[in-house]
Amino acid sequence: MIRTKQFFGFRNVISKIFTNSTDSLADHMTEMYGKISEAGLTLTPHYIFSIVNNVQEDLPVYEVSVPVQEETVHLNDPEMTFRSYYFQKDLLSVRVLNDFGQQSLAVYSDLIQYAYNNKQEIVTPFFNVMTMHDDGTPWYMDVSCRVAGDSDDELLSEMLDLYQWAQSGQKWNGNVF
Repeated sequence: MIRTKQFFGFRNVISKIFTNSTDSLADHMTEMYGKISEAGLTLTPHYIFSIVNNVQEDLPVYEVSVPVQEETVHLNDPEMTFRSYYFQKDLLSVRVLNDFGQQSLAVYSDLIQYAYNNKQEIVTPFFNVMTMHDDGTPWYMDVSCRVAGDSDDELLSEMLDLYQWAQSGQKWNGNVF
């Protein structure tokens, strides 16, 4: 079920953008957690990731953000940034409870279809906010994006085709269409 007018916000967030990487998101998360641990910081049970480019044309560019408990941080990685607050509002959102990889692709498609049907344009990347159990295993993930105004029907149609292709499980051959 798609919920409207949703929001999320976190205090004390460390972020890093991983560009043109052939590494998996899990590899990036391991790197982030390692550097946060080296800095002696305390994790919260959340993380946020988004793909901030068109993966149809390039390797994925990920932004990974991890909230910590400390209000002051000293980082050894100049590519990592600290934000005292990370807030997004007016979002469409769907909660995923299991099979996060496949289900998130289906949700992306659902959100694109919703925007298309309502003649709106998606104006942010998809935000994937993971909430973890105390033991560090995934509990649920909220997938969201912001939409606005009039849509570019051709672009939304192409995005929908891309995510439906991704759901199909076909291997990438360099050209979706």
